[in-house]
Amino acid sequence: MYNKLNDKLLDSLEKELGKDVVFSSEDALEPYSKDQTAGLCAYPDAVIKAKTAEQIQKVVQMANESKIPITPRGLGYGLSGGAVPIFGGIVISTEKMDKLLDLDLDNLMAVTEPGIITGNFHRAIEENGLFYPPDPASLDSCSLGGNIAEGAGGPHAVKYGTTKDYVCGMEVVLPTGEIIRTGGKVVKDVTGYNLTQFFVGSEGTLGIITKATLRLLPLPPERADLLVIYSSLDNASRSVSELIRNRVIPSCLELMDNAALKLAKNFLAKEPPFPDAAAHLIITLHGNEKKDIAKEIDTIGEICGENGAVDILISHSSSNRERLWEFRRCLFEAATAKSPLCRSLDPVVPRMRIPELISEIESLVESTGFEATCFGHAGDGNIHVIMFPGKFDEETWLKKYPEITKTIFEKTLALGGKIAAEHGIGIIRKPYLPMAIEPGQLNLLKRAKQAFDPQYIMNPGKIFDL
Repeated sequence: MYNKLNDKLLDSLEKELGKDVVFSSEDALEPYSKDQTAGLCAYPDAVIKAKTAEQIQKVVQMANESKIPITPRGLGYGLSGGAVPIFGGIVISTEKMDKLLDLDLDNLMAVTEPGIITGNFHRAIEENGLFYPPDPASLDSCSLGGNIAEGAGGPHAVKYGTTKDYVCGMEVVLPTGEIIRTGGKVVKDVTGYNLTQFFVGSEGTLGIITKATLRLLPLPPERADLLVIYSSLDNASRSVSELIRNRVIPSCLELMDNAALKLAKNFLAKEPPFPDAAAHLIITLHGNEKKDIAKEIDTIGEICGENGAVDILISHSSSNRERLWEFRRCLFEAATAKSPLCRSLDPVVPRMRIPELISEIESLVESTGFEATCFGHAGDGNIHVIMFPGKFDEETWLKKYPEITKTIFEKTLALGGKIAAEHGIGIIRKPYLPMAIEPGQLNLLKRAKQAFDPQYIMNPGKIFDL
């Protein structure tokens, strides 16, 4: 189906781009054979650590002419196998393209290269009193380009939305080698189809992002973080529903079950607050005035208390805040450290159906015998489920977990949900995509892919097969 990157083509790339851009030794390729998805590994034939869009353009033009597969890559922190080069070929990494090109304080816009670390971007704009809400758990490791390609979210999505809500423009190298520029520093634009949003969440299958124009907000001057303790996971999940029902929309509304607390405790070798609790809610409030924050705290305390909360801790200091969030943000890394056989799911349901989804997962765990932890962005209906073998040996587990995954997705869809909220389809959820969308929609997606990528070289094997 594809041609291999032979020595002649490799030499041509080295001469054109330089040996500080083109890498092909086994040691150099190994880090690019995987992302953060457990159990997936495939080596490319070469890695291009591009420094400019023009370098990427040259590589893509050659690959298109020779029908060599390309895998775009940010910093490799994806959780669906999107950056794993399953057909070999060339990995094009944007890690060297990590500059903040323009911070436009007048228009509240930023123009960045794709390789900039998300957390570094946050800090750079916050020094200027501005705020970029999308904040994935791996924000100090992942890149903005990867966030855009995956349509990433994060805890702030409940109030502020996800990455898609902040991308106003892009520069993209298409699979044919053409460079296009979409959108710009405008907040409204109906000039033709919205191609900017077409690329958001496309998982590197339609092109390689080389610049992004991002909308910014004023940094909220006041903040408080609450830790709400529960003796029942059901009470915690029902509190989420009641908060939303009462029109309380905090900036963050995160859920951790007891298994998640233990996972973080063992990984960090630190004691979390109330480690024996059945569940924690972490709630962040933003506001312009301290009195507004205080009023929201009172409302939240009343609603959570009526729904079984046993204690509430309130933090206004950055040190206490960091301690609260440390246990939440480490969970994916902690899961991989516990077992390389762990598998993660990313379902989302209407927010009022969160208690039902969690109850279904608990029942499945009890009847089947695997282990699971539930945590995540309960405020926007997105629950991360990390599964462990439990009573199963390795061979049985590797056969069993696809069946368990299918069951969880069936229950998610029955509740009006979707199978992927922010981690993408990639490889690992590709077999389940036909469950979630009707044939007509799937065929339309495939036709769009063919229009952008007639040779099917750009991140092939991801999302669906043609």
